[in-house]
Amino acid sequence: MKCLLICSYFDGKSTGSLRALSLAKYFNALGYDVTVYTTDHAASLLPGVKLEYIDHSLPFNDGSIFNRLYQIIRKTLYCLCGIEYHFSFRKLLSKNWNAYDVIWVSSPQPELLDFALKINEKIKAKIICDFRDGLLHEPLRKLNSLEVFRYKKLELSVASKANAITTVSKEISEYFLKKYNPNHVYTITNGFDFKPREKNRGIRDSLGSSDKVNIVYTGGISRSRSSLFNSLLTFVDAYDNLSCIEKDKLDVYFVGEYTPKEMDILRSRFTLVPKVTREESIQYQLDADYLLLFTGEDKSVLTGKFFEYLSAQRPIIAITSGGSINNIIHATKSGRCFNHDEFIVLNDYLLNLRKNTILNNDELISPYWRKNLNEKVVRIIEDEIN
Repeated sequence: MKCLLICSYFDGKSTGSLRALSLAKYFNALGYDVTVYTTDHAASLLPGVKLEYIDHSLPFNDGSIFNRLYQIIRKTLYCLCGIEYHFSFRKLLSKNWNAYDVIWVSSPQPELLDFALKINEKIKAKIICDFRDGLLHEPLRKLNSLEVFRYKKLELSVASKANAITTVSKEISEYFLKKYNPNHVYTITNGFDFKPREKNRGIRDSLGSSDKVNIVYTGGISRSRSSLFNSLLTFVDAYDNLSCIEKDKLDVYFVGEYTPKEMDILRSRFTLVPKVTREESIQYQLDADYLLLFTGEDKSVLTGKFFEYLSAQRPIIAITSGGSINNIIHATKSGRCFNHDEFIVLNDYLLNLRKNTILNNDELISPYWRKNLNEKVVRIIEDEIN
């Protein structure tokens, strides 16, 4: 079987790349002929997988003036001038494309969705559109009215032309079913790469030796999703209501890159660790007694980081608004969830934390091992082809 995978991230370092990278490895292991098209020029080279770079730079959140200027021009072209999203790839689209049996495209970048649909007009493969986040449903940032109009048009095109739609959460799947009623919508969550208990644990090199209870948060906050900032405020309120004696029993680590506004809140209370590699971030998770998770106001959020937390098998302190993460944490017995207005309940919980908390929930979290999730994708492909 010849498979074409289209994605933005493919470096194996960011959690956003792991879904596509794991699927490419799995397809290759099954003997499929795999080609990956990516905008990621730091992409990982995989033996047996053909890698092609899309000669186009999607706007990443690097904060530079050039990036901001690019976004303004891009929005003007797409929203005001009516330019189609695949316009950025017009040279690549004009080439003679080989035949593929399956196209799998991962969003939330609208350009890549539109690009894949346009390719498929030429080669007539089975196409699966994968949503790691919603476009219109709980978007990563606030959208203007023109963007909403264009996204509706694109979602309708996906719903009418894709052979299958996969999403990371039940909420996004239900949104598509209710809004567009497409033929086949499946929920394939993100996951973790290792079997439970396969990773090294208990070294505590990253945190040092201490009698204090270690709480670890890894990754960005509002840089990842603007609504996460409210979750941070809930945790800070609960922490600030502890006595000095109780605070002294805790070491709280924030590992990542934070905005100046976040730094003002964090630096006077907690230990800040600059952004580290993904491997180092995982080690911090393994060395923790508890893991801290924010999801903001959105209920469909199921990030790759959450599943790395699951595989660390440390209790998760999650500040959420309900939804899929709450359901999975409860079903796998992986921690405790708190609403944004429950800082007093969270404060009481912080009073009773203990050291060396390792969960024994291997069977409960095993459905989220990527090998099991990739098997589901293969079954979807086989069903569509047959």
